[in-house]
Amino acid sequence: MTAPKAATCAEAGNSDKHGTCTRCGQTITGTLIPALGHHAPNGTYPTCIADGNTGIGFCQRQGCGAFVAGTMIPALRPGLGHDHTSSLICKREGCYHRYTIGDEGPAGGIIFYVAPSGFTVTGYGSPGDTDYFAGYTAYYLEAALLDHGELFWMYIPPSGNPGDEYHDIKGTGTVIGTGKENTRLILATDPDAPAAKVCDEYSNNGKTDWFLPSKDELNEMYKARSHLGITVQWDFWSSSQDNSNKYRAWAQYFGNDSQGDVYVTYKDCKSYVRAIRAF
Repeated sequence: MTAPKAATCAEAGNSDKHGTCTRCGQTITGTLIPALGHHAPNGTYPTCIADGNTGIGFCQRQGCGAFVAGTMIPALRPGLGHDHTSSLICKREGCYHRYTIGDEGPAGGIIFYVAPSGFTVTGYGSPGDTDYFAGYTAYYLEAALLDHGELFWMYIPPSGNPGDEYHDIKGTGTVIGTGKENTRLILATDPDAPAAKVCDEYSNNGKTDWFLPSKDELNEMYKARSHLGITVQWDFWSSSQDNSNKYRAWAQYFGNDSQGDVYVTYKDCKSYVRAIRAF
């Protein structure tokens, strides 16, 4: 009779003596213990943009030490990226990706605001209207990689005299989620308003849903300015008009002080502009 044999990573074992009994001649097969398989370092889960694996490295079972090549697990949706449409965590099955501030966003910009509970992007119009836009829940704000230069908030006619060009843009909001609607309101009244127009016309990575940030969205951009590579100590425009004075709009100074200077200034002044998007 053969003694019990422990299973190893590569070979099966058995839990009982096995062979032919010397007393009665009966064959005893014992209980098979399957091979344990190598225990490599923990593998990685595949994501929408990266392959995973079942573990690569030297087997960690005592007395083994064999090198384990691992098995590649293909990316869930190679080439398509994550699906964060109205979702904090990627909606693709098997992917648990979420963005953090400073990450590259899906439009090639930089994530500068994360709202785990989400925020509402203001919609407008009614279903069936040509300019209808349904509001939606978003969790992230992404800024373009670069500024669009120093621009006027309002259109300045060739004469250089604003005159009646100080349009009253009624209904602009200041809170997070209102920048997209603000940009539409500005352009509906002043189609050539430089700051809003350059954001509305911006496109990157196939994404065209950029806009001029609202006052509070701009403040979040200020807080994350180091992630955005903003070193210039100058003013940036928001899309929020001063509701008490049609001649002015909200801006923020991106200096080195801890709070930044949020204030209203005349629309015929120049300030820096950077487009953002919400998803």
